[in-house]
Amino acid sequence: MSKRNSGVPVDPLATVDTEAAAIAPRKRGSYVTGFTRGFVSAFGTVVMVCLLALAVAIGAIPFATHGKALAVLSGSMEPTFSPGDLIVVKGVDDPSSIPINTIVTFMPSPDDPTLITHRITGKASNADGSVSYVTQGDANGAADPPIEARQVRGIYMFKIPKLGYVSNWIGGESRVAVVALGIALLGYAAYQILFARRGAKEKLEEGQADDSTGAPDKAPGGDIGAEPSDGSPAGEDAT
Repeated sequence: MSKRNSGVPVDPLATVDTEAAAIAPRKRGSYVTGFTRGFVSAFGTVVMVCLLALAVAIGAIPFATHGKALAVLSGSMEPTFSPGDLIVVKGVDDPSSIPINTIVTFMPSPDDPTLITHRITGKASNADGSVSYVTQGDANGAADPPIEARQVRGIYMFKIPKLGYVSNWIGGESRVAVVALGIALLGYAAYQILFARRGAKEKLEEGQADDSTGAPDKAPGGDIGAEPSDGSPAGEDAT
């Protein structure tokens, strides 16, 4: 004779309600909060990238190349660069060996600190062994007065459109603060990347540990749900 195991009956509706609650759609407020959070994060990333670009353009590259970052004030070199653009020029080691067609930044006269950036269109060797250049703006119809090689202060590298307005607005002394801020942001970004990678690695390791320890153990004497060895049906006690 055999008897059934006593136990608490399972309510199928409770299981259905639990599953329905698990897949229930989120409230509208959660979507709004997620969108706002994503927008703020994206905006912050854009601002950080812009500050980093500005710091690199007006600080790091000119410092590394012994050059300058200059704001374009006139349209004499259009369409190569236009008013409001920021151009970066590098230092020149031998100003007497610059080839024709190179864009250079120079002083219009040896005692004039004003800087002009035009293209070299001619080159001549003087009787005393010095070298002089003829320059002209791409948009100008006439050449500039000849300059001596020692008046050249840099060679054009690249431009950043319209960033010259920002550079002028910041001013000379404030550029140091922008460069410092850019370096700080770069360090912060590097820290965030390293922290995110470490966090992802830890979560992966925790997930693997849970998988290895969370598997159900087999019932003694056989698999779960297997019939007893004495031939009685599963779920009954043999007597």
